[in-house]
Amino acid sequence: MPMTDRLENIVGALGLAVTDAMENSFEGACELSDSAPAALILIRFNPDTRIEALARYLGLSHSGTVRLVDRLVREGWVLREPCEDLRAVVLALTDAGAAMTDRLIANRATSLSRALKDFSAEERAVLEKLVARMLVNLTPDKAAADHVCRLCDSGVCEKSGCPLECRSN
Repeated sequence: MPMTDRLENIVGALGLAVTDAMENSFEGACELSDSAPAALILIRFNPDTRIEALARYLGLSHSGTVRLVDRLVREGWVLREPCEDLRAVVLALTDAGAAMTDRLIANRATSLSRALKDFSAEERAVLEKLVARMLVNLTPDKAAADHVCRLCDSGVCEKSGCPLECRSN
């Protein structure tokens, strides 16, 4: 069934509205850069994150990611810790970084819950299936999936299954 021009407009507007709601939920909590909330969330849910992986998830250059990590370290949210590869470091959250990340995730959940507040359980189940299919359609590979999921609470998908986790490289 072909999409209507109206449906395309609505889906596009929804994408922007959801993005704006999430970004607005981070304002005041973490104003270092647009990538800082995603970096904190990624480090939280991906233990032993290295700068190379963070750069890939965020779609940043290596040098841009190093500068971002430097700012997160200065804020007292992230530590660089040694790892088995002596040429690399593992990024870890400090207690203050974990608290900030908890706040970011809670703010994100609150902002997104507003969009779904009037939906019944049945409507939510149908929407979940449809949106999962849309995500798969828009995510051609694992790198794109990693980037799309950079603000996700991956603990939720670990329990329920992420629609993008099976994407191949």
